[in-house]
Amino acid sequence: MRERLHQPSLVSGPRRMVERLGRRVLSPRPVGRLIRALPRRADVELDDLREALGRDWARLDHAGGPPALEGDLALVALDRSAARTIFAFDGGAAPVAVAKLPGGRDELLRNEVDALREAEGAAIAPRYLGTVGGSYVQEALGGSPLLCAPIPRGREADVPWPDELAGLGSAFARLARATAKPGRPEELDLPLELALEYPDLDGGARAALEDAWRSLDGLDICVLRHGDTSPQNCLLGSDGRLVGIVDWEDAWSHALPGFDAWNAALAYLERGLAATGFSEERLVRTFTAVQNESGFWPAAAAAGREAARAAGVADEQLDALEVVFFGHRLIERLSEPELYPTTDWAAARMLEVVCASRTPSRTAS
Repeated sequence: MRERLHQPSLVSGPRRMVERLGRRVLSPRPVGRLIRALPRRADVELDDLREALGRDWARLDHAGGPPALEGDLALVALDRSAARTIFAFDGGAAPVAVAKLPGGRDELLRNEVDALREAEGAAIAPRYLGTVGGSYVQEALGGSPLLCAPIPRGREADVPWPDELAGLGSAFARLARATAKPGRPEELDLPLELALEYPDLDGGARAALEDAWRSLDGLDICVLRHGDTSPQNCLLGSDGRLVGIVDWEDAWSHALPGFDAWNAALAYLERGLAATGFSEERLVRTFTAVQNESGFWPAAAAAGREAARAAGVADEQLDALEVVFFGHRLIERLSEPELYPTTDWAAARMLEVVCASRTPSRTAS
């Protein structure tokens, strides 16, 4: 036990610092300084995991065989609601693996394992390596979270479509192509009546949503969907290209295509607004501006449509698919409002903006 207390496995510290260690590529010297600066404590569970990782490293399912470890493993732990997430460092600049210990919600980690396996052919997600010491181990991806340009007040209509989101769109098309399968998308079984009966929704949007939902009712195409394509989950290399998307615990295996691309674009807007003063009223104004006055949302819409085409969705159903995406956002916020940073009010307004830009004949199939 004395040896463990001299060199404990667990390095704990402020959440932002731990996330930076786990998610960013830093040079070896700053990584070493940061790890040494963090408070340490002995933790039997983490000590056992460190030993098990070292012992079982060669048997894990590494692509091309196990890379050689450059030194003793050091573990940096981040406690999250879904799992205790542990970044394993071997003395180099970036973590060599990520292990997730169930925190009472093992089904989420099993769901992530299934999603990582399904996504493997699209080269968009970490590789699942296997189980060690009760944890689920996956490849550690180098890179930095997607940075969102601040949106200055009064310049909402000038938001450009960045190359980083264009690269994400191409990745979602690959994912759709690699995971397309016959089946009814899960979103179409959500309670549409919640949106249709929502009193603060104009009649035109209500009718357009009902028509769009009906036009997709017989769709027999679904794809793997990440479900949370927020900027912190999208890791980019120093050249701005996508390295991969992490945290697949909430993935949907039988989902409508296009949704990840549209969600990533909206998350980018929200983060850009947060840098200069976020409010839901400003979000709606910005979305209206980028829908009608700039190239941002037309480019975002095209990215989602390209993913849908890659899965096999017919062109005549693409308008309906986009309307259903915004209707789906309203239903989710009415069903589980505690899970989302924005409310049903903002979701309803954005649905109205999208529906107003389409004629009924284009919305229905």
